[in-house]
Amino acid sequence: MTEVAAAGAVAGQGLATAGEGTPAKLVVRSMMLCAMANQDPYSWMWERAWDMIERAERLQRHLFEVKRSPYSRPTWEPPADIFATESQVWILVALPGVEPERVRVRLDQGLLSVTGERSLPPECRSASVHRLEIPLGRFERHVKLPEGRYEVLQQELRNGCLLLSLRRLP
Repeated sequence: MTEVAAAGAVAGQGLATAGEGTPAKLVVRSMMLCAMANQDPYSWMWERAWDMIERAERLQRHLFEVKRSPYSRPTWEPPADIFATESQVWILVALPGVEPERVRVRLDQGLLSVTGERSLPPECRSASVHRLEIPLGRFERHVKLPEGRYEVLQQELRNGCLLLSLRRLP
């Protein structure tokens, strides 16, 4: 039995299968499992750190996850931040590489919808892709606003983010 397999067996985890991670990750994980069986505090710290990294990676994948829209076209959902005062609400939507004319904003009964599309710049269309992490294609983000009625005061796409300023109506 190899050292990696033995480490997994000692910790009661069995053997790693393909798709669980890169070989380097499997070796590190196996070393941590083996050390945990020996109750080594240093290795326990590494196990906790490893779990936090895995959770952060899952969260990052979720942020730009491809969704299905009601129109049955694949979409991605950009992350958004919401800030509010007594008189205004600001929404910041991350839209890297999206042209302002490709963004549509709709406010309907307390639901803000931001839709549009991100395409490759013309210079990149004939190039080979080595890495593609920023989503392409149609996007949709629907945000339920705090209670009240609103009107859009400002809509500005700057530094890769759409800033919307809404005023609360009486």
